[in-house]
Amino acid sequence: ERRRVVVLNGEDGQMTGLLVDRVSEVLRLRDDALRPPTAREASTVHALAPHGEHFVSVFDVDRVLDLDGDA
Repeated sequence: ERRRVVVLNGEDGQMTGLLVDRVSEVLRLRDDALRPPTAREASTVHALAPHGEHFVSVFDVDRVLDLDGDA
């Protein structure tokens, strides 16, 4: 198996690694391309970005991981 580690750089300078099974693509997104998430996705999605004929979700990692158990 070839797993990957996705490294996240936090605003506070902390780094977190997520072990994932696969990375299909890495995108560089401009801030002006980001759109607000739908109400249904707002609990974990920070923004949506157009990518070809689809949208990609930009997750709010703090909410997805919920390390403090507050959500």
